[in-house]
Amino acid sequence: PELLAGLRHIARHVGSDGLWHLRRNRNAQTWTPLSLESCEACCHFLACQALSRGIELVASLGRLDAADYCSALWMHMVDAARRAWFDSDLHELRSPPADAAQRSQKKPVLNLPTEGEHAGAVRHLCAMAVSSGCLLPQESVELFGRTQARPLTDPMTYWYRTIDLEAASVVGEIQWGLDYLRKHWGGALKAGMTTFWETFDPSWMGHDPHGMSIVTGEGSTYGGYRTSHCAGSAAGPAAWLHRAVLGVTPVRDGFQTIRFAPALGDLDWAQGTIPTPVGPIQVSLRRRPGALPKAEITLPPDIELLLSEDVLYQWEIEEQRHPESERESDC
Repeated sequence: PELLAGLRHIARHVGSDGLWHLRRNRNAQTWTPLSLESCEACCHFLACQALSRGIELVASLGRLDAADYCSALWMHMVDAARRAWFDSDLHELRSPPADAAQRSQKKPVLNLPTEGEHAGAVRHLCAMAVSSGCLLPQESVELFGRTQARPLTDPMTYWYRTIDLEAASVVGEIQWGLDYLRKHWGGALKAGMTTFWETFDPSWMGHDPHGMSIVTGEGSTYGGYRTSHCAGSAAGPAAWLHRAVLGVTPVRDGFQTIRFAPALGDLDWAQGTIPTPVGPIQVSLRRRPGALPKAEITLPPDIELLLSEDVLYQWEIEEQRHPESERESDC
């Protein structure tokens, strides 16, 4: 019931034109200097992403009527997004001009005004577009490459930074994600923080970091605090590291089937445990001089493992299974 209620909520706010109807002051757009149009686009992309994930879940529950309705609505929303915000001639992205002068004259993939907005806000918006499923793979690579090099000086929430990480994994930029994580999460740790705030700007740090986050007047929120000092959204890298580095992504509900595609980036090793409804998945990755890196994965008996040819070519994979007696192990 909760899943269907969530999907109905999305459908209720999509107009006949296929676009999400922006509700002023009631959208998840905090700490981001977005224009009204950009805010509308970001919410639309987020709704597309949520709807696409809900389709598979309701289908797995046997609600094919709801899955069919949501599928048709999702296609309508994707089509509307491409008409409203993306170049009409997107086929050019699949065969970019060889001449450098021609490349420099290409229009941006996302037709959104940037005048008056901070470049970082546009970057987060484009990351949401990449994560939304509205773009073809090469279009996502193109958009990510054009926008993610922009400087970012305005403080942004860790919720938005997690979207940046997700976009990086969509286009295979795992090293970019690791560097980004070191900068924005690692920077907070180096500053001596013992909890992750809702957002963090190194310029706030001083003799009293707690006091530096307090503002007054029109900028006052949370009863006078500029930012929460313990925000759950800052935990995004925990899930991101499981998917992007350890390489475990569920492709069927309940982890019945997983895709395994590890990526170490510049790391020498990584290991971790991913909880699932049928028991833990344990992964250990390690580089080896003069040999392929080794990936060890231990799975519950009931989970199907998918490996691509690229993964088999790039890694030595060792697969093991937990005994049946451990299938109910505490996750």
